Amino acid sequence: MNVRRAVDIFSVQVTSVLRFLQQHGHRLGANGFQNCLPTLEFMEVVQKWFALHNIKSTSLHWTSRDALRMPFYRADDERLLWLETECLEYFSQWKESTSHKKEFLSEETYEALRVTTLSTVLCTRHLLQLGFYFVLTGKFSSDDVEFLFSAIRQLNGSNDLGDAYAALSALQKILTTGIIHSSESGNVGGLVAPLGEVPALPVEPVKQAAADTDIRKLLLPHLATLERYPCPPQQSLRSSTLALIAGFLVRAIQGNIECEGCLVKLQAPSSSSPTTALIAGVDRGGLSYPTLPFVGFVHHLEQAASRVASVLVKGPQPLKKFSAVVLPSLLKSPLFDCAQDKSVPHKTKLVSVILQKFMRPFLSNTANGLTVCNAKKKRRLSKRNLPR
Repeated sequence: MNVRRAVDIFSVQVTSVLRFLQQHGHRLGANGFQNCLPTLEFMEVVQKWFALHNIKSTSLHWTSRDALRMPFYRADDERLLWLETECLEYFSQWKESTSHKKEFLSEETYEALRVTTLSTVLCTRHLLQLGFYFVLTGKFSSDDVEFLFSAIRQLNGSNDLGDAYAALSALQKILTTGIIHSSESGNVGGLVAPLGEVPALPVEPVKQAAADTDIRKLLLPHLATLERYPCPPQQSLRSSTLALIAGFLVRAIQGNIECEGCLVKLQAPSSSSPTTALIAGVDRGGLSYPTLPFVGFVHHLEQAASRVASVLVKGPQPLKKFSAVVLPSLLKSPLFDCAQDKSVPHKTKLVSVILQKFMRPFLSNTANGLTVCNAKKKRRLSKRNLPR
């Protein structure tokens, strides 16, 4: 199992989107989320539980603005009280309210959760009472024990039903040879050798990259739109998502261009309106909020980039080609006029930062999407579809 993927399911970003859909989904055409509050509560409990068990740094709580990631300094820390009281009571009440075992966690999972929680609380308090200045729960690890168990299992032919005699035999081999080796597929997906011969897919001819003139023709309908002052977008799920990206761009401008005049038309005060509700859901005090016209511009820029994305990723220097076509139009837009410096080089620097910070992850995601699609096409046939 890949732990990172499991953690991402319960991340603040996911719960923030669900809460946004629960509050505003019915007005934006996304129905069916009005009754998801119990699921949200469960996800937030699991996220907080994992965050308290994964504290690995003494300074991350400052940089991330997340108080949950602060090391434990006192035995009476309220986070420890939450773990042994509210957290365990939440699962206990859930278990008592169910009428069937399938409506709750499995007995093994619940017992492991309870033992791990109590062990973390008691061990942390014990260390602090002994005189430790702080405790990092992320340093509590059972990897060495799991490493030994994996080696014992491998020495017994990957037998999941081993007995005491098999374990003793494996331990004797380890002590005799002095070699311990665990499975290379531990905690990640394993690679299974194909059965039989899989018919090779025909090799597609390599297409030549489109010329700059072809890219310009594809972008021609969008260039006139990018030259005008953008209108605020209509309230929708897409505009709320693009507002999150626009907020990232505002933050990037603040870090690369030290000019308050450039931000007059791009940055807005903190708000929890439907358009910026996704930003407010994950904001701990360090995020930036875009103006509605800037969100409208990001919407038009995303449409233009999507129009030529499949062509750009197939050739060299896609960012340079896209910027060469779009940059002259963006320089004509009054949205990027600076109140303090109206020179062309200053405006060019601002627009270039926006293009780079937007297009690099956009092109990367597009290329990754094509890679995943091609990988699915090359996936081997199942046993029932193999030729006989």
